Amino acid sequence: MHKCINYSICFLFTLFLFACNEESINNQENISTVNNNLKLSKFSNSNIAENITVDFENVNEFEKDNFKIVENAAREKNANFLQSDLLQNQLKYQVITIEYANKPYSYLLEIYAHKKSTVYPMTITKLKDFSGALNVYSFDGENLGSIGVSKGIAKNISEKEDLNILTTAINLFSDNSNLTNRIPPCNTPYYLPMQFTVDYYNQTSFDGTVISYDYMYSTTTTVQVLMTYPCDALPSEVGHAYTSAIINDHGAGGAGTSEFENLRIYNNLTGKARCLNTLLNNSGNSFVKKMLEKFEGSSEFSIKISSVDKVYSDAAKTIEINGTTKYDDSDNTKNMDIEISSTRIDAVASLEAARIILHEYIHADMYRKLYTKDKTAIDVQDFKKVFDLYEKNYHSSMAVLYVNSMRDALKEFHKNVLTDDYNKYVANYGTAPSDDFYEAMAWGGLRNGNVKAWTDLPADKKASIESLASGVTQLTKTYTCPN
Repeated sequence: MHKCINYSICFLFTLFLFACNEESINNQENISTVNNNLKLSKFSNSNIAENITVDFENVNEFEKDNFKIVENAAREKNANFLQSDLLQNQLKYQVITIEYANKPYSYLLEIYAHKKSTVYPMTITKLKDFSGALNVYSFDGENLGSIGVSKGIAKNISEKEDLNILTTAINLFSDNSNLTNRIPPCNTPYYLPMQFTVDYYNQTSFDGTVISYDYMYSTTTTVQVLMTYPCDALPSEVGHAYTSAIINDHGAGGAGTSEFENLRIYNNLTGKARCLNTLLNNSGNSFVKKMLEKFEGSSEFSIKISSVDKVYSDAAKTIEINGTTKYDDSDNTKNMDIEISSTRIDAVASLEAARIILHEYIHADMYRKLYTKDKTAIDVQDFKKVFDLYEKNYHSSMAVLYVNSMRDALKEFHKNVLTDDYNKYVANYGTAPSDDFYEAMAWGGLRNGNVKAWTDLPADKKASIESLASGVTQLTKTYTCPN
């Protein structure tokens, strides 16, 4: 008996050593993977490139729902502190690798915690009391966008496909007590109450980066859905329920009064400019619509947008430009007067012409934020901070606060409205236009020496934008107007 016990002890000790060796090997493989692939020197963010070190001694590993997650803490060698009324004063950093469907995904996170949130716990698995924003980078230094976290629930606020895996991984560990897997019996048709919820968030940005994404409130609508397919609803049935509960009730589509009938925008455009302006108003993405809605109904501001043969930036009329926006409060009307050059619009591709119009609308939106009576609105306060930071330069402020939104608006407008031109591009180049291409377009009118946001860009970034922007000349001038 004694001998058997000795053997048992030896056997268990051998298993323990084997387990330790296997864990050590896995840790060494993780260290090697991160060391070989994380290229801090490539980051344009100098704090990350020069001041971040990765802690390889402490590794967290988790597996859930076919996601294998490995986490390493990272830290600043010399701590920097934020001065903010919204955020905790110290940034956190973390390295995460995720394996899903036999494919690896690697991220470096720059973590902004909301002032009222708990401190970031250095793991994505315990975020139920954390709220803030995660700026996400690839191991090659590419800024992939931002994920907002509110009490452990993650949202891909940049709407970038590259962030879907990480967002899903975080939500695997969120505590959502409303979820249920119960399915009614399959023998007879039945009605099932189906809830559709719209969440409202307040987004705060600074220097073009989302730094806070705070939950405000939710509205929930319940619809009784007839389940005619055993154990589940047909997609069409759920679709009809969604249309009834969300789209119709929240004015996001369907027949009826146009969202823009009450806009205080007086349209004196002609020809191509008038057509593209109508398409932007009626079919532009949410950024365009939300911006124009600020001039709706009881707004204290109005816009008059007109076509003129040529527009000049100087009194002597020697410097021709695409358009101009002026703010006039001489008779207390608070009117934005936009002039668009018909000569320029007719000479350029339709997508570039839409960009010119959008550029001038953004000037109007900036004037609105400067001169509104409501100084408490968050978007107004954010703009004022950036405007002052860049010495009251409109184009620098536009570059910092609007370029990403312009990029996305142009992308959606090209694909969904100027479809013929988009398809010709794909057929000609064998690939869809990249986000970088649309971003280069968004920089139009901002690429000059008196725009600090432009001159501050690295030389290779500016060269890439200039090169991509030259491709705009390959787009077509054709367009189809609504009846």
